Amino acid sequence: MATLARAARLVGQHWLFIALLAAGVALRVLAWFAYQPALIFGDSFRYLSNIGTYDPGGIHPIGYELFVLTPTLAVDGLELVTALQHLAGVGAAIALYALTLRHGANRWLACVAAAPLLLDAYQIQIEQLIMSDTWQQVLLVALLWVLLGAGAPNPRRAALAGLLLGVAVMLRLVAISLLVPAVCYLIIA
Repeated sequence: MATLARAARLVGQHWLFIALLAAGVALRVLAWFAYQPALIFGDSFRYLSNIGTYDPGGIHPIGYELFVLTPTLAVDGLELVTALQHLAGVGAAIALYALTLRHGANRWLACVAAAPLLLDAYQIQIEQLIMSDTWQQVLLVALLWVLLGAGAPNPRRAALAGLLLGVAVMLRLVAISLLVPAVCYLIIA
């Protein structure tokens, strides 16, 4: 009975986020069923054809193929890739909501921070595409948690932040631009 009362209190406190979360999940389920097995973009062909060869040519590093496509496609098809990407997008929104609350923001303001990840049509499309963008977003939210989640960063958290940033660069080269702000934050903090 105490667990039920705690759950009811939790729902009462975070009702707006739960409503946004439910809407975001419903939109993802609709997109997942509507666009089977996945949406394919020009770069998607490059990612899919690079499985097994792992050629880091051009501006496309090999992280997406190595860490996401190869293990996921060994289990099932592109449907599983997009399902995992939708789950990762929802998880990133939950993490962003929690991080915003952790820094003392009002619940409605935390909902404003998480709403674009939950409800934006382009975000849902990105998660349905065979592209590395979703996983880079997840890594960037994880990087924010590591750097900002619990007080001033220590050397262990700084090393973890560097590892996350390195993996983000392996997914999308554009993440290298985050090195300067991350290092500046670590110096200042």
